[in-house]
Amino acid sequence: MILSGVNMLGEELQATTVSRDYFSGIYNAVSNMVLVLSLKGEIEDSNSAVLELLGYQKEKLKGQSIDILVNGENGSFFGSAKRRLGKEGASARWETQLVATDNKKIPVSCSFSRIVDKNDKLEGYLVVAEDITERKETEKLIVRTIVETQDNEQKRVANDLHDSLGQELSTVKLLLTAINIDGQSSDGKYVEAFETCKNLLDKSIENIRAICFNLMPASLEKGGIEAALEELVHKQGQHDLIGFTLKVPDKIPSLDKSLEIAIYRVTQEFISNSIKHAKASLISLHLFLDQGFVQFDIEDNGIGFEVAGKEHHGGRGLSTMSSRVKAFNGCFNLSSTVGKGTKLSIRFQIKREDGET
Repeated sequence: MILSGVNMLGEELQATTVSRDYFSGIYNAVSNMVLVLSLKGEIEDSNSAVLELLGYQKEKLKGQSIDILVNGENGSFFGSAKRRLGKEGASARWETQLVATDNKKIPVSCSFSRIVDKNDKLEGYLVVAEDITERKETEKLIVRTIVETQDNEQKRVANDLHDSLGQELSTVKLLLTAINIDGQSSDGKYVEAFETCKNLLDKSIENIRAICFNLMPASLEKGGIEAALEELVHKQGQHDLIGFTLKVPDKIPSLDKSLEIAIYRVTQEFISNSIKHAKASLISLHLFLDQGFVQFDIEDNGIGFEVAGKEHHGGRGLSTMSSRVKAFNGCFNLSSTVGKGTKLSIRFQIKREDGET
């Protein structure tokens, strides 16, 4: 409807019974942001929603490149939009962010269409952007709820395994040892069977402990993220397959337990990928504070990969890590160079005990 209205401007609009005032009322009444662009991508007109949501004055926007609204500086939004339009046909739709005058980034669902005259001559472009802030917050809340539910269930299973099966196996081992002491059998078959049972029990107990640690390490519950990372690095380093360096501050503010678990799970996933796929020999981890934010960088010296290819073709592990971080309003930045390794940076704003940031 909006696109049809814009295309009626000029001679075609004058030939209809629809007045300019009537069209202008519709144009400014819609809640979505609407911008009319020239063939060069310059803003020729914008409706009231653009001015209200982004805080710009209409005269300040006129003649400016649409790129200033997308990333705060001259960028490639217009060129990218035209390429998308060429591939997708009559209109292109995708999600991006618009930047307000106060530098606040507003997530939007954006459509980009051609404006043509009655002879199908291209006159400009139409951008319609829907503010999807509430939808994004709802999506984050859903993901966070799912993540926290999974973590709570893993914690419960870990506790059950440790308190029931783990304790029972330890008791069986003690009883078996007592039987051997009382029997003092010299029968070679008996001794061999006893040692086999004992070794199997030792291995089972070790496996139970490893499973409990991977599900929910006690150090994370009792000592926080620093202690959990130190224990994780220590356990992984015992296998002599890969080296680790870990730098953490002497003291960091108390973080929400769910956030600490999210950081820990992302670390587990990254290390697992580095060992299985990257053929890395060294992983470096650095947790630090930066102007009201806590940032965690983790980097390997593996074979690297094409990030774009992984994001668009599979890459379930990357998607899982990204979802965990974004569920806590964190920033997720993954970079990789083939032959040089991979680096992940995640960043979260620290909340004070009173809930303020």
